[in-house]
Amino acid sequence: MKKKVRTTIAIDKELMDWILEKITEKRFASVSHAMEYSVKRVIDREREDIHFGVIDKEKPFVSSKKCNT
Repeated sequence: MKKKVRTTIAIDKELMDWILEKITEKRFASVSHAMEYSVKRVIDREREDIHFGVIDKEKPFVSSKKCNT
């Protein structure tokens, strides 16, 4: 198993409310689980996009979509 690193983040209240709602719904076990899952999804999506030539790998990932709460 990979070693976990402790960290602290600051996120918008709406995002945290959404995460807590999903924890209540048993979608995620914890805030850490939600964050780890989300970051992994972004990484996987970016790799797919680079593989298919959709994005320039030199540019950072920025979503133009607004988070729906």
